Amino acid sequence: VYSVLKQIERPRAQGVSGATGHDVIIVDELRLEMGLAFDHLLFAAGILVQGSGTLAPPIWLTCLWPVFATTLMHLFLFLQTRPLMAAVIGAAGGAASYTAGTRLSDIAFTSVPLAPLSIALIWALLMPALLIAAARLAKFNPPRLFNS
Repeated sequence: VYSVLKQIERPRAQGVSGATGHDVIIVDELRLEMGLAFDHLLFAAGILVQGSGTLAPPIWLTCLWPVFATTLMHLFLFLQTRPLMAAVIGAAGGAASYTAGTRLSDIAFTSVPLAPLSIALIWALLMPALLIAAARLAKFNPPRLFNS
């Protein structure tokens, strides 16, 4: 899936505000690896569990990361210059996404009040970090969308 997405993304990525296709691929691969490690840590730490008792994340959850990895240089581009807003959106979106995942699958939180809060805190740190990594690795200076 990831290889197919990269082949589609490569021509579009050429010339995207100074980032080359190669830069975008490197950044996406880094975010993919960080995301997979993040999910494995959630299961290993016992924040998330599967009904089957497996400690590894399910394949469908793993398949979401390549899709998300491609959004940070495009959809969330404006957040690269707004780390506080990125933290708020990361916290809310991260907690909401994993909560939705628990309702749609056999994944469950081990502690309902603490697990979503833990994920929100982690995503409040992770989202700005991913955006900073994207900007630095691609040697990319995002345009200011608003005069601030």
